[in-house]
Amino acid sequence: MRAAQNQAQNAEQTATDTGAGYGTGASDISSVLTPFLTREMTSPGGISQQDQTAELSAADAGAGGVAGGLATKANERAGATGNASGVGASMDDIAREREKAAAGTSSNIAIQNTDEKLRQQQQGAQGLSSLYGQDVGAQLKAMGLVPEDINSEVNAGSHGWLQNMNGILDSSAQMIAALKKGNGGGNSGADDSGGGG
Repeated sequence: MRAAQNQAQNAEQTATDTGAGYGTGASDISSVLTPFLTREMTSPGGISQQDQTAELSAADAGAGGVAGGLATKANERAGATGNASGVGASMDDIAREREKAAAGTSSNIAIQNTDEKLRQQQQGAQGLSSLYGQDVGAQLKAMGLVPEDINSEVNAGSHGWLQNMNGILDSSAQMIAALKKGNGGGNSGADDSGGGG
């Protein structure tokens, strides 16, 4: 029975060590992830300035190409017809449309950047929440095994040759007492039945 007690004691120590290991591991991981996730949650980077500039340049290049093509066409038409009176107004319209397209593109990129920042904030918050829940849950689960292991150790200690010997002696004493009591009562019953026949 001492082997069972030793096994329970070893299980208790293993559970304690496992809980401590989870705590240490969580602390190590947390020291790296927590600052990152906190920064992501409180100061998200969004779309980098370099990427925003590239998107704006690509959009402006397309709008500029279209505007340049329209201006060339208007000049060609004025030259072919000999009538340049409408070219100035057309050029103004082209410039306005180009600026309107650039403003729309800039606005869309700003909206995308805001959406990206919100997504990063949500991911940071979810990451922190998940990290906390996993670390604490695993540590508490391991630590919760300790009382079970202690109970096993105590129960294993309540059985053994000494405890069994005490039980045997108690049972023997009860049997002897019952036999003594039963012998005295059994003889008088035998005498009574013999006298009645």
